[in-house]
Amino acid sequence: MLSVFIACVTCLIPTYFWIVPESPRWLILQKRKTEALRILSKISKSNKKPMNFVEEIESLQNSAISLYRTTDEKLEFLELIKFFLKKRLYVFRTFILVVNWTVISAIYYGISFFTEKIPGDPYLNCILFIMVDLVALIFIQMTTERFGRKVPFTCAMTIGGITFILMTFLPNHSILSTFCALIGKLCIAFALNLSFTITSEFYPTFIRNSVTSLLVGIGRGGSVSSTYIHKFGELYKLYTLPFFIFGVSSLFAGLIFFTFMPETKEKTLPENLDEF
Repeated sequence: MLSVFIACVTCLIPTYFWIVPESPRWLILQKRKTEALRILSKISKSNKKPMNFVEEIESLQNSAISLYRTTDEKLEFLELIKFFLKKRLYVFRTFILVVNWTVISAIYYGISFFTEKIPGDPYLNCILFIMVDLVALIFIQMTTERFGRKVPFTCAMTIGGITFILMTFLPNHSILSTFCALIGKLCIAFALNLSFTITSEFYPTFIRNSVTSLLVGIGRGGSVSSTYIHKFGELYKLYTLPFFIFGVSSLFAGLIFFTFMPETKEKTLPENLDEF
């Protein structure tokens, strides 16, 4: 029945064609300004903010032309790497994002796939640990527009790390241990979903999707390692050791993120290498 339900849900994906609006920039490049104006009008009404549509269309048109001129130069891959390596600060910040993606993926899947190790009914735990993902998305909407990205992300990593460390000092069958695990999963789900926004806002437009996909792929190495972390704890009969490792790594990743990464809220997205 679960497989049938999942299949039915995926059947709704084609409706995105009518639900998700087209990119106004792309429409302008295709000289379909009327459709672009219609979408900008919906955006203005949704945000409840007035918009000068003429200036907005001209701005989108100019930025699109500038972007495509940059990409038309067809920078070779090695030239792009050389240019990127010259900006050592961005190389270092990319390394920080790699660390965070790896740590978050390891913790997220290490908790999600091993709910039977959490005290309590395994079926109820599975449902609760799925529901906190939805709660995390709601919290993102409530906090990021008000406090930005940096502070909520760091708080999530810090609180999650503390709760996982606390689990190692609580009795194995304690309800407090289950509560800490839920809070930790909520924080890590919050950080995971917010990571997509942070990463996409950090890189220029023409490499944004590629770099985001690359970092997500690298982070999957962390999700693979979560299995071995649990096996390591079983090998030495230290069943709370994986949660201690998750907690310490979460605190470390959150600390270096807060120390070295910039705030991206309300910052103009970089369009090309010169703005990066």
